[in-house]
Amino acid sequence: MLRVLMTGAGGYLGSSLLARLPDWNITALGTEKPGIILPDNFTFIKGSITDDQLVYELTKNIDLVLHLAAVKGSEQCREKPLETIEINVWGTHTLLKNALLNNVQRFIFASTYWVYGGTNELPFKESMPARPDELYGISKAVSEMEITGSDIDYVILRFTNIFGLGSGIKHEDVVFNFIKSAVERKPLNVFGEGTQKLDFIEIGDVCNCLLRISQNKEISRRILNVGSGRPVTINELAEIIKLTLYNEYQTEVPIVHPPFQVKADDKWVSIVELENKTGTVIEEALEQSIKKFFRDYKEKYC
Repeated sequence: MLRVLMTGAGGYLGSSLLARLPDWNITALGTEKPGIILPDNFTFIKGSITDDQLVYELTKNIDLVLHLAAVKGSEQCREKPLETIEINVWGTHTLLKNALLNNVQRFIFASTYWVYGGTNELPFKESMPARPDELYGISKAVSEMEITGSDIDYVILRFTNIFGLGSGIKHEDVVFNFIKSAVERKPLNVFGEGTQKLDFIEIGDVCNCLLRISQNKEISRRILNVGSGRPVTINELAEIIKLTLYNEYQTEVPIVHPPFQVKADDKWVSIVELENKTGTVIEEALEQSIKKFFRDYKEKYC
């Protein structure tokens, strides 16, 4: 039985992944216990990834570290710079150091496509240099450098914009906010021109991808983009959600552009390397995933 130490199990991605994990011996370290029914093979330890002695003890007799804990998102990192450095950089350093001391076999690290920065070369490919231009991407890029410079067998996953209900933990991204507004019959606010292109991937596809990678030891010392590989403008996303609301519930909401200027770079990734290693990543088209999210949202919150 695979012995796994997971961080961030109480968060959006971690708790969603827990509900799908096979019969592994799982120890989870975190500040919050996952708000789901936990399997018998799961042990939760309340604590911080910056606690050196605790992390040393927990990495003993472990085969795989799944490091999902972080201060996430550009805005949240900007608002909490000290916590961002403490958790994202020092916490990852502490985990990696003790994993090496205890001869952990593999280390899977949740990173982000924000490490690429505002480069004009699209789509982002793993061979491109990291050039982050804000704190979230910088914190992840620093940890990536330490991991790739170590002797551990690693896989670094650069996630794009993850959406979907998952385990039910609220994850307020642009898709969630649009659907919330639509269900409440409120306008969909698109700030700026809405022409920014982003890459969206549903939480279920992310979890399936993580499972495949965790179970495939041949994926070794690799950085992989994890996204849909499909650029979608914010305007297109709003239109998909508006159309879904009308088709499913015969209700219309307007799309409005408040007088608020936003300048944002296009961001999407190539997933050629990922699909070469794991097979098909996206199980459903974005439109179908949005429809499912609508239904999940209404069941959960309405």
